[in-house]
Amino acid sequence: MFLFWERYHDGLDGLPFIINLTQPSTPYIRSKCCFMSTLIEGSPCGKCAALSAHVNHLSQTAWDPKPHTNYKYLGLANMQDIAQSYADQAWQLRLQGLNASREYISALTRLDNYHRLLMAISEHDISRLQQIIHVALGNGASEIINKLEDALEGAYRPWGYGTDDLDIATLVYQLGGRQLLFASNHKLSIPSLRTLCTRAAFTTISPTIGTICDEHFNANIQSSIISTHADIMSLHRVSIMIDEMAIKEMAVHYSKYNKIGELCWKHSNLIDPVLRTYDSAVAIAQKIHNEEVHLRKEVTVIGAACFGEDELYPILVAPTCKTKDAIDMEGVLKRALQRWKATSADKTVGLIWSLATDGDAACHAAGHRLFVKKPLSSESPLYGILINMPGLNMWTGDDGVMLGFDPKHIFKCICTLIRSPSGITLNNGRVINAMMLSHYLVWLPAYDEASVMKLLHPDDPQDIPRAVELIKAIIKLTESQRDLLNDSFSPNIDRHADLMSIALLSDVIESFLIPFINVNLSLTEQVHPLVPIVTSHDNVVSDSYPTPPAEADSEEVMLTFEEALIAESISNAPPTGHLPLLINLSAPPLPEGPGIHPDDYLLFKGQWIHKQTVCRLVINKDFISKSHNRLERVCAGYAKVNKQIDMSAGRITDQHSFLVGDIFLTILHSGLTLSIGILRSTLIMSLNISCASMNIAVMKASQSTIKVTGQLLTIIPTCPSPESPTSFLWNGGYMKACSIVLGTEESTEHVMVISVPGSLVEPVNPEPTFIRFQDDINPD
Repeated sequence: MFLFWERYHDGLDGLPFIINLTQPSTPYIRSKCCFMSTLIEGSPCGKCAALSAHVNHLSQTAWDPKPHTNYKYLGLANMQDIAQSYADQAWQLRLQGLNASREYISALTRLDNYHRLLMAISEHDISRLQQIIHVALGNGASEIINKLEDALEGAYRPWGYGTDDLDIATLVYQLGGRQLLFASNHKLSIPSLRTLCTRAAFTTISPTIGTICDEHFNANIQSSIISTHADIMSLHRVSIMIDEMAIKEMAVHYSKYNKIGELCWKHSNLIDPVLRTYDSAVAIAQKIHNEEVHLRKEVTVIGAACFGEDELYPILVAPTCKTKDAIDMEGVLKRALQRWKATSADKTVGLIWSLATDGDAACHAAGHRLFVKKPLSSESPLYGILINMPGLNMWTGDDGVMLGFDPKHIFKCICTLIRSPSGITLNNGRVINAMMLSHYLVWLPAYDEASVMKLLHPDDPQDIPRAVELIKAIIKLTESQRDLLNDSFSPNIDRHADLMSIALLSDVIESFLIPFINVNLSLTEQVHPLVPIVTSHDNVVSDSYPTPPAEADSEEVMLTFEEALIAESISNAPPTGHLPLLINLSAPPLPEGPGIHPDDYLLFKGQWIHKQTVCRLVINKDFISKSHNRLERVCAGYAKVNKQIDMSAGRITDQHSFLVGDIFLTILHSGLTLSIGILRSTLIMSLNISCASMNIAVMKASQSTIKVTGQLLTIIPTCPSPESPTSFLWNGGYMKACSIVLGTEESTEHVMVISVPGSLVEPVNPEPTFIRFQDDINPD
């Protein structure tokens, strides 16, 4: 036991007992106030007995001193423990100092590497920088610098491509072939052809050579969709889609089939697609020149899309010359549905629910004949849902297949009609065309003359966003002129009539636009705006349809095949392996080498010529490549007149100018009757250019080529007094004529539109008068 020896004295803080160490093995204590006697022998006195608690407290304090106890009161063991704890603390601080020093050095190294990285990026154009950093990031910033330096010196070429890289490589390969892809791979580090074949998934499509037959559908359905859906757990619902896309107008020799392809499927049965001799190639070229057979202008693509998937699986790719009719398309669509069942795709992939067509009129007519021929059966699960939604299509074809349309084609068709010079004629006889809208759309704050011109006459007539913008602009114009429309007494009769017609058109096009662009509407809310179309569609009548541009006169076949072969080299022909079945004994041998196909060559004047060369020099002699720029590519089916317009109207107060919308007189001849008609001009054409105004003297010249189109006004003669001349009042209507609907006994009324030469036009300036009848006056 360790005791506080410094307190072993007589004083205020002295110990209350005396220690006897005469026998060190058995020490004992005695109170300083001991009685020196006890009643019981062997037991301590009362004072000494009270020391037991004091000794126990001192023992506990000595063994477990408090942390703030002065060192001089501690025992040897306590001092040794404190010294050991200080030694351990000093060792920990030393280790922390060493770690902090190492971290400091590492931080300085990283800062230096980051500085070098930023300098390297700022001073050099390093290709595929993201891939380099991604590869070296796991090894630290110094490894990134080393990789960058190796990439700059060409010692390291980063790999690892994403979807965008594969798409770019595919585009380069399709546009420029193997050589362009090879050069781009070395210069721009895009994927090579081998990487593209390894990483990308390609769909093999059987081309349509000759007329469309069952084998074309069978092969494509099997390779594109059945093989990719062999392990599905549940059947899908399928929609068949059809559209056309532009393609190069040239013939191609398919070595796999030994046939000439890319001739229109409708007329290719008139030729033999196999090139057996040079004369057979000349015969095909002559038929193309005589327009008996045509090169492809577009390619018709029919694809299957599964609901819930983003992929489109092509089942037919057929070149077309754009001369197909509804009967042809009806046969193609019917064959597509039949082959879907025949190949058991309905049991492997799923049933066909709908067919969606593009904006082609032939496809529309064929779709109505096939899929709008009988009402939806009352036993169908959809009947109870659709019967309570007026306006939805309740007609189907066989097996419940319904007809659908891509809404973008509807928008495009409506805007194409509005932009055409003839425009859209409403049932009240008013014509709405680009010339008319150009006067009113500038009233909107967001548009000026330049933006309105670009909106009404875009560079690309198939620009869907601009078509939607035009429809929205017409709707906004109507909303901004509600006060003027509600004013039943307007001094400007023409303007009021124009705005009323625009409001009618706005209500119709808004009804079918909103359900397609407002994603927040429910199905019921989408159907509700379509109901007014059912009741008001008869108020809009189109007098014009997009007409294809005039085709240039065909030129005669010129140059001989020998002249075209002067610069050709047979050494560039792809090598083949076995000999043709029929060989002229005097002919030179075929080029030797792996992969030679004898059917790919034909003999011409002692030389073996590759059939693709024959196609290029004989059949495709007049080939002109279409531009890959959409705006520079001429799209058949859209009139070029959309871009030919002169909006410089001049001053409307110029008495020598004739404006669109002015009233004029002209001579009309009907049978043996010669009469004078009063018309309102809707279009002025000069050299196929639509004009907003025209000088009267130039228009009425005898040699003038100007034509004026107008609508015949319905006028009522008044009962003037004998002293005044006869006056006429226009009742606001236009003369109409009955038109028989083709294939039916029904007829519809169309506003009469008359075009006359400018020399027969006599402008008049009638006095505008607005008459309001009271209820007690008979308007007759």
